[in-house]
Amino acid sequence: MNKQALPVPSRIPWRQRLQFRLIASYGLLVLIVLSLLMALVINAVYSVQIDQAEHDLEVKALLAANALEDPLSGYSSELEEYERRESHDGKESDDGEDSAGEEDDAGDQGLTANAPGTNGLQHLANRYAQQDGLWVTILDVRGDAIVDSRGSAAAIGNQLLTPEFQAATQLVEQHDIRTDPAGDVRYMFAAAPVQIGDNLLGVVRMAQPMSDVLAPIRGLALTLLLAGAAALALATVLGIFLARRLVRPIQRLQETALAVASGDLSQSADIDSIDEIGSLARTFDYMVSELQEMIRRQRLFIANASHELRTPLTNIKLRSEALLTLDGEDPALSKRYLHEIDSEADRLGRLAATLLDLSKIENREPPPPEAPTDIRPMLLDVARAMRMRMKDAGLTFAVSVEELLPPLSVRANEVETVVLNLLDNAVKYTPPGGSVTLRVETEQTAGRTGVAKIVVSDSGPGIPPEDLAHIFEYFYRVDPARSRLQRGEGTGAGLGLAIVKTLVEQNGGRISVSSTEKQGTAFTIAFPIPSR
Repeated sequence: MNKQALPVPSRIPWRQRLQFRLIASYGLLVLIVLSLLMALVINAVYSVQIDQAEHDLEVKALLAANALEDPLSGYSSELEEYERRESHDGKESDDGEDSAGEEDDAGDQGLTANAPGTNGLQHLANRYAQQDGLWVTILDVRGDAIVDSRGSAAAIGNQLLTPEFQAATQLVEQHDIRTDPAGDVRYMFAAAPVQIGDNLLGVVRMAQPMSDVLAPIRGLALTLLLAGAAALALATVLGIFLARRLVRPIQRLQETALAVASGDLSQSADIDSIDEIGSLARTFDYMVSELQEMIRRQRLFIANASHELRTPLTNIKLRSEALLTLDGEDPALSKRYLHEIDSEADRLGRLAATLLDLSKIENREPPPPEAPTDIRPMLLDVARAMRMRMKDAGLTFAVSVEELLPPLSVRANEVETVVLNLLDNAVKYTPPGGSVTLRVETEQTAGRTGVAKIVVSDSGPGIPPEDLAHIFEYFYRVDPARSRLQRGEGTGAGLGLAIVKTLVEQNGGRISVSSTEKQGTAFTIAFPIPSR
C-alpha cells in the first residue's frame, strides 16, 4: 500500500485566509459602529441646528417687526397709508366696470414696481437682507407682498396660506422649509406680525437658504468623515496586528502537526498563551505524548509477544532436532520429546487464543448498557466450580456473597471470566496450606446509590511495591521467585490481568489491587449500583 502524501499546505488565496476574515470582520464591525455613531451625531446636530436657525430667524423677523412698529421710524405710517390706499381702491372697485378697468390697469402697472409710498419699507427690507444674507418680504394682512428684498413685490404670489404667515397672524412661532418655485432653492421661512395695539398692519417674513443653514453641519460631517476614516484605518492596522498574533500560533500548531504526521514525535507546539489556542496547543502536546506512550507500549507488546512465541518455538525446534538425531534409537526419550513438543504446541495455541481474545475485547464497539442482572447465582456457581481445585491445591477457600445483592448493569458472562481469572491467579500464587477468599458485598457512597464490591484475596507471597503499578500491563510478570511455584506450574504469558482490567472497565467498573509482601494480595472490583 502506498503511503498517503502529507497534506502540505499550499498557498491559500488571501480572501480565504483566516487572517483576512478576521481583519474584514473587524473592519466591517468598526465601519458599522462608526457609521451608526456618525448618523446619530449628525442627526442630533441637524435637529439642534434647525432649531437654532429657526430661533435666530424668528428673532430677526421679530426685530424687524419691532422696527416697523416704532412710531418714530415712520415705517408704521407707510404701512397705515398703504392699508388705507388698498382699502380705498377696494371700495372704488365696487362702483362699476369703469372702476374695475382702472383697478386692472393699476394691477398691471404693479407687476413691474412696488406700491407707491413704500420706499422706507423697501429700504428696511434691503438693509436686513444685506446685513444677514436673508430674503426679506413685508406682507400685508391679506398675504400680498408690499416690498421684497429680491426685487419687485408683484412677483411674489399670495402668501396667505403659508404656514409661517398663518402662525404670525395667530401670534405663534412656526417655521417652514420648502422649495421656492421661482428658483428651485430650499429655504427656511419664519415670520413675525407688525401691529399697533390690536391693529394688525402686516407681516415681516424672512427666509434663509438651507445651504447656509446646513453649512456648519456639512463641515461637521466632513470632519466626522475624516475622523471616521482615520479611526477605520487605525482599526484596520490594529486588526492586522491582532489577526497575525492570533494566526501565528495556529500556523505553529499546523507545522507541528505536519512534523508529527511525518513521524517526528519529538516536536511540540510550544505555545504558552492561556487562551483557547493555548489550551488547544497543550491538548495537542498531550495527544502527542499519549501517542508516544501508545507506540512505546505497542513496541513493548510486540517485543514481549515475540519473546513469548519464540520460547515455545525454540523448545519445539530443539526437541525436533533431537528426535531427528536419535532416529528411533531411544524410544523412551523420543516419547518424552514428543510429549514436550505437544505441550509447547498447546502453549502456543493458548497464547494465540489469548491474544485473539484480547484483540477482540479491545477493538469491539462499546456494547449498549445491560439491563440490571442478578449475578449472585453466577458467583455461587463459580465458587462451587473452584472449590475442588482449591482442595486439590491444598488451599482453604472461603466464600461470602451478600444475600441481598442488588442487580447490576453488567454482562454476567464477562464478570464470570473476570472472577475465574482472579481465582485462577490466586491458586497459582498461593502455596499449599494457604487460603483464598471470595467476598461480595455492597457499600454506600456519599451522594450515590452505592457500589457492589467483589474482593478476591489470597495469603500468597504478595507483590513487591515496585511491581504493583505494572501488573495490569501486557506480558508483565513479577520476578521468577513468585512466578513459578515449587510444584512447577507456569504463570502463563502475563495477559490475564490485562484482560481482567479491560473487561471490568468495559462493564462500567474499576479494579484496584493491594498487597503486602509475605502476607498476600487482594483484588477489589467495584461496580456502581444502578438507581431504581
